[in-house]
Amino acid sequence: MNSCKSITVTLSYSDFGFICRICFAKDNLRSLKRVEYLMDVLKSLTNTQISEDDGLPQNICVNCIRKLEEISDFLDLSQYSDLSLRHVLLTKVDTVTNTISWSNNEHKETTSKSDDPIGDVNIETFDGNAQDVLNCNKKEETVEKHKHTRHKYRNISRICLTSQELNTIDERRKRNRIAKAKSRERDRLREIELMETLEDLNNVNSSLLKKKKYLEKQIEDLQTVLSKYKCTNMDHNLGCSNKT
Repeated sequence: MNSCKSITVTLSYSDFGFICRICFAKDNLRSLKRVEYLMDVLKSLTNTQISEDDGLPQNICVNCIRKLEEISDFLDLSQYSDLSLRHVLLTKVDTVTNTISWSNNEHKETTSKSDDPIGDVNIETFDGNAQDVLNCNKKEETVEKHKHTRHKYRNISRICLTSQELNTIDERRKRNRIAKAKSRERDRLREIELMETLEDLNNVNSSLLKKKKYLEKQIEDLQTVLSKYKCTNMDHNLGCSNKT
């Protein structure tokens, strides 16, 4: 049975600055600049062309950000899985079997089995250099050195990946980190700019208040002077004809 999905929206050009680029939501919006690393994912999956000067909405809602992050995570997991499976197929070696469970979006892992004579490898945490993790499943000293390994999906050990495979994965992460860092820096500079603008507006407001008080005093003085002259002989055509 074919299912048909439809969406009905009412759009106006004046809404472009206040809606999500993807779902048109108007709440919890963030600038696309803050999530450039996710825009690459969206463009690669949908062939969507997104640029700063395309004249289209430049915001994305938190809900869409979360969905794109899930997709990005899934793509990373798929890449890790494929690389690991192909490596095992090529080397014909036994590797660690892991049981994964998680809660509150935090992955946890326990090592359940390994037929490798080197012994079980407990994958926990280690900030290692990808370049150093070579043929770890063949040399005990290397396995021991890297048996505590951290990566985004801890159910797949980096110790079984080749240098080229690791570089491919780490390069993508590096690009993401750089994009996030640039995004944070833009936010920081934007915040400074807004604070300076607010300070300038406060100064202008203070200056206008001073001018207002000055004009009010001038008007009050003028009214005081005028009150001394009372017209007793009013000519409707010529006005007051009192002579002082």
